[in-house]
Amino acid sequence: MSSLVLPQELVNIIIDEVGKLDDIPTLKACSLVALSFVFPAQQHLFQVIDLDRRSPRKKYFQKFYRLLISKPHIGTHVQQLRLGDDTDEDYSWRIGKDSSWIAKAKEIPRLLHMLSKLRAFSLTFNSEMVAWSSLSASNQTALSSLFDLESLRSVSLEFMTGIPPAIISKLYKVKALGLSCVEVDTSGKFPFLLPNTASSSPLQTLHLRGATPATITSMVRFSEGASGSSMLQKLSITPTFEAGFCEAVFELMKHHRNVTHFEWLPSIHFYLSAGPIDLSIFPSLTTLTLLISFRKATAGHGPFSEAIRLLTQLSSSEQPNRIETVILDCHCIRSSEAKARRVEWRPMDKLLSKSAFANLKEVKVQLAAKTCSAAERANFVLAFQHLLPKVEERGTLISLHNYDLADDRFFMGEKGLSM
Repeated sequence: MSSLVLPQELVNIIIDEVGKLDDIPTLKACSLVALSFVFPAQQHLFQVIDLDRRSPRKKYFQKFYRLLISKPHIGTHVQQLRLGDDTDEDYSWRIGKDSSWIAKAKEIPRLLHMLSKLRAFSLTFNSEMVAWSSLSASNQTALSSLFDLESLRSVSLEFMTGIPPAIISKLYKVKALGLSCVEVDTSGKFPFLLPNTASSSPLQTLHLRGATPATITSMVRFSEGASGSSMLQKLSITPTFEAGFCEAVFELMKHHRNVTHFEWLPSIHFYLSAGPIDLSIFPSLTTLTLLISFRKATAGHGPFSEAIRLLTQLSSSEQPNRIETVILDCHCIRSSEAKARRVEWRPMDKLLSKSAFANLKEVKVQLAAKTCSAAERANFVLAFQHLLPKVEERGTLISLHNYDLADDRFFMGEKGLSM
């Protein structure tokens, strides 16, 4: 009997359905069925490459590099690449040597050149802050060329210092940008206009986590160089304690007044004021995420004091604001008497039930699994239905969610291979 040969179109449909399920073992099995299954299966298998998940990271980076050299066509399948340095523990045997292997890795230029359809790129130095100048000249050039890639849509950089302003300006053409503990070199001449996009920037999502005031100020100056209207829709801020940080953020906000989603995510360990930041500058704001910490270190100010101050800014006008969703990202919840807990939540209930929040459709309370024990979360769930009675009476949906802390360095998903 002759073997049954399926039309290639049907094979592609089958593989695509398996790919939608993110079922890596099945995709690997499919790639072994027949030659007609190999290419479509590889398209899904190699769509996301995470080289920041397993240690030692250098070993898995080299493994992936050797695979690319032997099968160059795989590079066209890769849409998302996450590249991470090794940690301090991994460097314990390298005393006296450079801590970052990425900075000098000779394979970087060739590897990045082979990823011609890359859409998302994440680079993090896990051990310590690494200066841009410590990267080899070829690696600097390779990264600069990567940021010019037309297909690139999101970039995340972490633990880097001395990044030239020209590099940051290139990143304004992506749709999602994350800068975590990143410092821009402001010692030289500053380019005021965005390269090839002086009229506007397509940036839609911006995450700033631990960025220095100087870095934020440099982004303000880029914004000043764009004559078109801002397309930024989501702004996420994790502040530092540096002098001038909140002032720099507020200046940035003034150039992006069309923001619809704003996140204020300060440290869970210490109280931090938002300073001059005023949310009323965003007339189109519909979703607001506020981090709430119940640690004793913040108890003197009350867990909701700063959140209520920010929300009050949206209730000063006679007209209702446009807020539809308020997300309270709760950490370190603690046991307390039912009456004390109701007293703690009462100001939030009173504020959100005002006519200024007439468009409010949902209050979403999130409990972070890594900072709240299972017992505390279970105890909170039992008491939760009594904490926002006025908001609930008005017909606003109140929901409660447990979640694991998300890693926002990689904007476009997590499916794919960990080499």
